[in-house]
Amino acid sequence: MIRLLSHKEYDTTFKSPMLVVTATAQPVVDIWPYVNLLVQNRVVSPHVLHSELVACVYRNGDATYDHVLLPTDSEHRFIVVLVDINQATIYGYYLLDLAQEYGIE
Repeated sequence: MIRLLSHKEYDTTFKSPMLVVTATAQPVVDIWPYVNLLVQNRVVSPHVLHSELVACVYRNGDATYDHVLLPTDSEHRFIVVLVDINQATIYGYYLLDLAQEYGIE
């Protein structure tokens, strides 16, 4: 089952420093079956699933969550799949709009 996280729930997964681990992280769980559910619910493009596209992976400072950013049609918008490292499960997903949240143009 997919779960859209609230902004508050998403914020609880942050802990400084947020480290880019895209090239080095070993997957704790296979996110692609979850991404397939996101495709079925029209949250993620089928192209992202079929090409297994990941824009970036961030790990929070206490190594409890990975933020897996999936690309969208917009340069500053991402679908973030939150992986709970300790539980080896997917916590949910969040619609991240960098322009709206951080003023990035």
